Amino acid sequence: MEMFEKASVLSKSLEQFAEDLDISESKYLEAEKRYEAVGEWLGKNDSPLSICIPEIYPQGSFALGTVIKPMTNKDEYDIDLVCFLAKLKKESTSQSALKTMVGDRLKAHDAYKRLLDQEGHRCWTLNYANEFHMDILPAIADDVLRAKGGLLVDAILITDKQKIASGDSEWPKSNPRGYLKWFQSRQETVFVALRKQLAEAIKASVDDVPEYKIKTPLQRAIQILKRHRDIYCSRKKDACKPISIIITTLAASSYKGQDNVYNTVYDILFGITDNAIKQAGKFYIPNPANPGENFADKWDKNPDLPKSFFEWVNDARTVFGSALIEKVDKMEFGKKLEESLGIKSRDIDDGQKYSGGAPVYVKVNPSSERRPWGSACV
Repeated sequence: MEMFEKASVLSKSLEQFAEDLDISESKYLEAEKRYEAVGEWLGKNDSPLSICIPEIYPQGSFALGTVIKPMTNKDEYDIDLVCFLAKLKKESTSQSALKTMVGDRLKAHDAYKRLLDQEGHRCWTLNYANEFHMDILPAIADDVLRAKGGLLVDAILITDKQKIASGDSEWPKSNPRGYLKWFQSRQETVFVALRKQLAEAIKASVDDVPEYKIKTPLQRAIQILKRHRDIYCSRKKDACKPISIIITTLAASSYKGQDNVYNTVYDILFGITDNAIKQAGKFYIPNPANPGENFADKWDKNPDLPKSFFEWVNDARTVFGSALIEKVDKMEFGKKLEESLGIKSRDIDDGQKYSGGAPVYVKVNPSSERRPWGSACV
C-alpha cells in the first residue's frame, strides 16, 4: 500500500475516534439552551444587571468546537462561559463588586441557587449533576486594549479573587472572542469548503448549515491530542498535565490547511520544538489575541511543566509517527489507537467494515500529498 493511502486509512479511523470523543448534538444543544436561559435571567427587565446589558457567550473548547467527552461517566462536561456586562465601566466598579453583582443575581433564582457551587476565584459555577457544569466568568470591556483595534476589539477585564486577596488590584485581562476569531481564521478555507460540501449533500443553503455541525481536520486533531494527553497523564499520574490552551494554540499556529486528520496530527506534533516556543531563551507561547499574555509564563518558574509537555509530545510522536503507518499493513493500528485514546475503534462507515480485518482504502489525489507521505490541502 502506498504511503498516502496508509495516511488516508489512518485519517478515516482517527476522524471516527474523534467523532466518538465529541459532545453529542443533543448534549450540545442542551448546554446551549441552558446557558441562554441563564443569560435571559441575568438580563431580565427586573434584574439589577439589566442596565449593564449583560450577555452570555461561550469560550474555550465549547466555542472552538474542540470539546471532548469526560474520561469517565462520573465526570461532567466543562462549559466555560463569559458574562459580559457591556455598559459597566472599570471606573465605576471593582473586581469584587462585579463578581458579587453576578453572583447575587444567580442566587436570586431558586433553581440556580441550588445548582450554585462555592464561589471560585474567577467564576461562578452551576453544577448540573451528571451532565455538565457551567463556569460563568464575570467581565467588562477593556477599553484601553480595545482602542488598539484588530483582534483586541473584544478584549475584556475579568475578576480574580486570589489576586485581590494578595493585595494586587490590577484587573486580569482576557480576550476569548478575539482568540476565537484567530482560531477560525486558521481554518477558514477548509471550514468554508466543508460547510459547502455538507450543504450540497443535504440540499440546503450554506447559511442553513449550523457551524457546530462542521468539524475541520484541525478541530479533530486537537480533540485527538487532548484525549491522548488525558490518557497518557492519567497513566503516569502526572500532575503537570499540558493545558488545553497551549495544545490548541500550537496546533492552530502550525495548521496549513491539511484536509487529512492524520497528516494534521503528524505535522502538529513534529512541528513542536523547544526552540520554536522560546524567545530570548525563555518559553513564550503568546495569546494570538493579546500578545502581552504568555500562555507558558509559568514554564520558566516550574521546569516540571515544560518537561512534562515535551515528554507527552515525544510519546504522542511515538504513537502517531511512522510506527503507526507501518501497523496499517499488519492491521494493528486500531488496537494501538484504542490503547492511546482510551476508546474502542468502530467500523469505518465507508460502505465497508473495519474491525481488525482488511483496511478501507480511501481514494485521494496523490499529486496533492506531501511530507512525508502527504499533507493534502484544500
